[in-house]
Amino acid sequence: MTDRKRDERVSIVLTLLSQRGELKVHLLPRILGVSGATVRRDLAMMEETGLIRRSYGKVTAARRGVELPVSLRHSQNT
Repeated sequence: MTDRKRDERVSIVLTLLSQRGELKVHLLPRILGVSGATVRRDLAMMEETGLIRRSYGKVTAARRGVELPVSLRHSQNT
């Protein structure tokens, strides 16, 4: 797994959260095309960095108007 692919998944999740407000965790493996374990690792990293809040079965943005962190924007521009 490359950091770039993870960054792409994080970007997709944050974009969906900005559009929908919350996401059901069980749908993310199909949306992102990865395993449930990969989704859980990505969500754990996102929660640790303060991008999201996880609760039973769903994910919400940690703050309104979630903007991509600089590290993710940088990886998208390379």
